[in-house]
Parts: sequence; structure tokens; C-alpha cells
Amino acid sequence: LLCMFVLAALFTPWRDMTSAAKNYVAWRVQAGKPNQADVMIPMADGVRLATDVYLPSAQGALPTVLMRLPYGKRSYGEVRFWVDKLTRRGFVVVAQDMRGRHGSEGVFAPYPHAGSDGVATLDWITAQP
Repeated sequence: LLCMFVLAALFTPWRDMTSAAKNYVAWRVQAGKPNQADVMIPMADGVRLATDVYLPSAQGALPTVLMRLPYGKRSYGEVRFWVDKLTRRGFVVVAQDMRGRHGSEGVFAPYPHAGSDGVATLDWITAQP
């Protein structure tokens, strides 16, 4: 269904599209770029995980949301959706490729390292200004 919508958006003249479709296409085109891209955060065993940091316009100590996923931290639509929503509300968003996926080092296994990698990432976040 999404593919059909995107194809229709590509081949429909802009003036004929609904406002919802125009908003969707505009959002896809301007999807936020990270302020810090592919920061390699080291884990206890030396594996480094690729992480993007999206900063709001606010300054100082800010609430932060961590998103760790195996789907691609910049290509997965849910990440772009939440980056847009949360940074507008003053949150920092940290998106990370899980171990062994996309830009991260190591071997992908969904559960053995998830807890320790998440804790190490949270420790890194709290150490940031």
C-alpha cells in the first residue's frame, strides 16, 4: 500500500495531490539529517556501534530518547518520524544500528548483547554535555 502511495505521489501532478499527500512527500524529502553522524561508540568488548545524534534547537542538558534497531538508523521510516516529532519538542534523539547491522561492527545476534550494548550506550549518552 505504501509503495502504491509513493508511486502515485511521484506520477501525480503536485496541484492534484491532497494536502496529506503533499505533507508526506515533503516530509520524506526533508527528513532530518543527524547533527553527528556515524559516531562509533565503543562497547566493553571493543566492538563499536554506529550512532547518529539529532539535536533540537534548544541548548543545555536535554531529555534524550535512545532508539536501537537492526533496520538501518537512517533508512527506517519510524526513526525519521520520531526524530521530527521529538526534536521539535526539545528532545535529543540518538539512533543506533544494533551490533552487526548496517554501520555497526560485530556479529548480529538479537539478544545476547542487547542489554549490555544498551547500557553502554546510555552511559555514553549521560557522559555527553
